[in-house]
Amino acid sequence: MTFRIPILWLITAAVSVAATLTFAIAFYPRGATEEEKYAVAAQRKKAYDTIGQGTQEYSAGKIDAAVAKYREALTIDPKVSSAYYLIGTTELNDDKLNEAVAQFDQALAFDKYPEHIYNNRGVARMRLGDTKGALSDFDEALALRPSMLRPRINRGLLRLQQGDAAAAVQDLDSVIAACATPADGIVAYVGRGIARAKLGDLAGAEADLSLAREWAEGKERVLNILRNRAALRELKGDGVGAQVDRAEYERLKELPETSKEFVRPLKGAGDPTNGRDGQR
Repeated sequence: MTFRIPILWLITAAVSVAATLTFAIAFYPRGATEEEKYAVAAQRKKAYDTIGQGTQEYSAGKIDAAVAKYREALTIDPKVSSAYYLIGTTELNDDKLNEAVAQFDQALAFDKYPEHIYNNRGVARMRLGDTKGALSDFDEALALRPSMLRPRINRGLLRLQQGDAAAAVQDLDSVIAACATPADGIVAYVGRGIARAKLGDLAGAEADLSLAREWAEGKERVLNILRNRAALRELKGDGVGAQVDRAEYERLKELPETSKEFVRPLKGAGDPTNGRDGQR
């Protein structure tokens, strides 16, 4: 049986003002006077004000306008890492992977707190098939901040993809332990369930996938969990259970994404951080 977890389930750091406006480093000319330093600081502030306008556009769903503002900020101050980071994350979300990597490369040259950048560049590299580069980026992010959950879950999924199920379980165990509720760790539960199945722990695998099914939100995630649990139950010899999952899969796939079948009362499903990674 084949178990699958979509690579698009990788967790990227959010596009938000709170997560980015603390990234600035003041680069003053050597031997700069106080007046010159003030001018540099004023230029930096103008650039960040422009980035703030861009994030407002992004929040309003005006993605192109937001990116235009981020690029405008770079014309004001080309050393503002947040602008590169935000452009890169937007391009990553738009599946422009090579462009995203290039923007993250630029951001890393000027960033004081680069763990978010390493994480997102790792996601882009993994989706490009550069697993070695992706693993290096996730490792770097965790070396900078061991408590950060996004790169840990991504590294777990990468290790699962590479066939190292035991290492994947180790990473995903630590993510799940840090989650307040199952809703905060849906992707980790699915990944660990698949890893456990590959290690022969079929009961543990079914427990993980069943918990994920109970708490998951969103049509794509629910269908993926049902497909994987049906494969697992078939592997266990539970043909009846597998048939139940397949029947539910066929029923749900005909429903619209907006159906109440894909909504759970708790928010945050699939984000193992609930915004905590954005805190300094």
